[in-house]
Amino acid sequence: MITGGGTQLISSLLNVPGGSDTVLQALVPYSEAALNQHLGFTPPRACSEETARWMAMRVYQLASTEQSESADTVFGLAVTASLASLQAKKGEHRIHIAAQTLSTTFTWSLILKKGHRSREQEEELCQNMALNALCEVMQLEPANTLDLHTSETMLSHSLQGEEDLQQLLFSQNRTARLFHPTQALSQTERPELVFPGAFDPLHDGHKRMLEVANKITGLRACFEICVHNIEKPRLDFISLAKRCEPFKEMPHNLVLTTATKFVDKARCFPSAIFIVGIDTLERIADPQFYDHSTASRDEAIAEIDRLGCRFLVFGRMLSGEFKHLENLSLPARLEAICSEVPESAYRMDISSTELRNNRSG
Repeated sequence: MITGGGTQLISSLLNVPGGSDTVLQALVPYSEAALNQHLGFTPPRACSEETARWMAMRVYQLASTEQSESADTVFGLAVTASLASLQAKKGEHRIHIAAQTLSTTFTWSLILKKGHRSREQEEELCQNMALNALCEVMQLEPANTLDLHTSETMLSHSLQGEEDLQQLLFSQNRTARLFHPTQALSQTERPELVFPGAFDPLHDGHKRMLEVANKITGLRACFEICVHNIEKPRLDFISLAKRCEPFKEMPHNLVLTTATKFVDKARCFPSAIFIVGIDTLERIADPQFYDHSTASRDEAIAEIDRLGCRFLVFGRMLSGEFKHLENLSLPARLEAICSEVPESAYRMDISSTELRNNRSG
């Protein structure tokens, strides 16, 4: 399955030897709204390597669902480019291509020399790059020799996931878990204090929260990252490697799971105390995350309680105000299993979203 590019590019990809037997569907989410709908969220930048990887993962997931054969026979290929137009662009002219298979994430990126080519020539170069990328994924010889300026260098990268990571990433089991492969830990070990999050990026506020929680409870702690996402495409192998890298120097364990909801996390870690921010607790109490069903929300909270799980809640600055547990209107059963960390014990107004935006900008 292929996404991105334009009709001419898609047509050329379908004409690669063997391509017509392999491609299930071609999508062209050209407008901003179409791209957002395709991904399930609004990416920081429409044309970036990260966005190309999100697009490739999304179409791989679609292809895997639609393909009756084994998942290792399908792939997702995505192209996003910012090329010459009638009005001069302030930013760089660039091409980002990504591919996702069961075992590997691929990327190809090229910053073009501005003014060196016409729009048609840049489109042709993008087309040739995409054809070569498709050939590499299909283990064929390159279809074209790229005509690059001496100042241009195409950057390519591929990362193959370990077999146990592949199984976790594409598992349909919502309670699968895997101790981070770089740490020699038992798969049967049961963490007692769990800090779930995206940790994109891991920052000093996260580290301080775990330190405070560890001191308050005296329990063995771990971080948890869910490799699935309800709204976004799943994490690819390159994203996972980047996300996990900072944890190599941490004294605490890291566990990867497929548990997208807290009731799933409770099934993964029965009797655990979960470290959460006040904004996360609001989402746990919000019926919209349970198909807008108050009954489903209450049923999930009841199961979390029956599994012996509790929440250790950290206040946070939201909309210019530091919010406490008392500021929330929570279901009684959820409130009963929550304890709050005093503001005097923790106050660090750091935002992962701001850090991501600064990084992508």
